[in-house]
Amino acid sequence: MFEEQKLPQLDRETLRHCELAAAAIARQIRINGGAIRFDDYMRMALYEPGIGYYVAGARKFGHGGDFITAPELGPLFGSALAEQCLQVLREITDGEILEFGGGTGSLAVSLLAALDAQGVVPKRYSIVELSPDLRERQAAFIEQKLPHLLDRVRWLSAPPDDPIEGCVLANEILDALPVRCFENRDGEIVEHWVALDELGEFVCEARAADRQVTEIINREPGYQLCRELNGYRFEISPAIPLWIADLAKILRRGVALLIDYGNGRKERYGEAYHQGSLRCFLQHRVHDQALMYPGGQDITCSVDFTHAAEAAVAAGMQVAGYV
Repeated sequence: MFEEQKLPQLDRETLRHCELAAAAIARQIRINGGAIRFDDYMRMALYEPGIGYYVAGARKFGHGGDFITAPELGPLFGSALAEQCLQVLREITDGEILEFGGGTGSLAVSLLAALDAQGVVPKRYSIVELSPDLRERQAAFIEQKLPHLLDRVRWLSAPPDDPIEGCVLANEILDALPVRCFENRDGEIVEHWVALDELGEFVCEARAADRQVTEIINREPGYQLCRELNGYRFEISPAIPLWIADLAKILRRGVALLIDYGNGRKERYGEAYHQGSLRCFLQHRVHDQALMYPGGQDITCSVDFTHAAEAAVAAGMQVAGYV
């Protein structure tokens, strides 16, 4: 899928963390009878308390991390989103902003600064952040750049219980939700599970896809190549409709802005994705060895935005736009 390249050597502390994560996942595989679905592996590798990539303290963003997101490049991205938020906050009295995954705090700072310059700041800016280390970095950065707005910011470890009115921001969140992995083998759809070999290393194990998945693949026209092209690999995220259903409960009135890389279903499952889109980021190298370094690297997958739109409509929301 990717041009072969030598992956970087991890430091001793990170390797030790990966070993702990691998041991926890291996225990779950044994408990589950010898294999787990890939989405369960991905969930543990990214989010399992104490070992997951996104809850561990290692630096992830910027030149010293594994990848760079748009807010880290400068204030333009946050300023552009502020224009969208401005429209909503002018319509909703005491409107709030809720951001999922605050990164280094760069998006919050650039967005709040742009809103502050317009004289319209949210009643409250909440950041749902799982990593204690990132919470500290975000708070320090906001205090440094916008000390007069720090008291408006709060941190949450889970979505709020009480619905908000205003804006919800999710920049590169959907792509990191766990996915199930499939392949067309001579007309049969198989699913990739994660098992252990004789040495205790993670390996992929192909099992016949369950009936529910095959019915979806056979029914929906957007999955045509998945069922017709031998060797076609693809992913489906069962977490996206669940996440968006929760989003509909969080947002009583307002707009949710979901920013990510992906396509509508026709393109997302087109010929360009014949090897799937699952990939990993490790010290700014991209590769497809997802079973390496659990807990020590990012695992991501391009988004099927048709899936997201369908989930939103099913949850009682309206699609305001897609660009």
